[in-house]
Amino acid sequence: GVGKILFKKMLEEAVKKYGTKSFEAITFADKEFPLSWFKKIGINPDDGATLVKGNCVEILKNLSSG
Repeated sequence: GVGKILFKKMLEEAVKKYGTKSFEAITFADKEFPLSWFKKIGINPDDGATLVKGNCVEILKNLSSG
């Protein structure tokens, strides 16, 4: 219940102060929660988005060697 109250307040303030139109977040695909909670309130996964990540040291090595 507390999370719902805080999330609602955050969105209300964002809409009121900044005219916010959309919400985006990153969550873990292999965890049921909070994804199930997001879906319950109408926030669904974006099939067109892909999260990419990497180790900075390894990336720099790859950039230097290529």
